[in-house]
Amino acid sequence: MGVEPYAEKGFDLGLAKVEGGYVVEVGSDKGKQVVDDNKGLFKPATENHLSQRKALRDKTREIVEKQSREYKPATTWQDLMSKVYEDSTWARNVETCVECGACLFICPTCQCFLLYDQ
Repeated sequence: MGVEPYAEKGFDLGLAKVEGGYVVEVGSDKGKQVVDDNKGLFKPATENHLSQRKALRDKTREIVEKQSREYKPATTWQDLMSKVYEDSTWARNVETCVECGACLFICPTCQCFLLYDQ
C-alpha cells in the first residue's frame, strides 16, 4: 500500500517505547497543545533515543515486509482495482456488511471507516 507500519500523519501524538521512556512525536496542533500544557512531563529526545526509535521502526518494517511478501500483487493496487471495480464480488459481500470496519484493518483503502477514537 506504500505506507509505513507506523503513523506518519493523521495523529496527535506518536509514542515509541525506548530505553528509559518514550519518544513522543507531535503530529497535530492538538498534540502540540498537550505537550505545551504539560512541559514538565517532557524533555528533548537524545540522539540515542531517536536511533532506538529508528531501529525499532526498521525492524517492524522488515517484519511486515517479510510477512506480506507472498501477498504482493504483480500490478499496482490502482490497476488491480480498476480491473475488478464492477466485479459481482462487491455486491455479494455488501449484502451482509454490518459496517464494522474490520476489513479496513486488512486492506485500508476505503474512506468510509465509521469507527474513530475520541
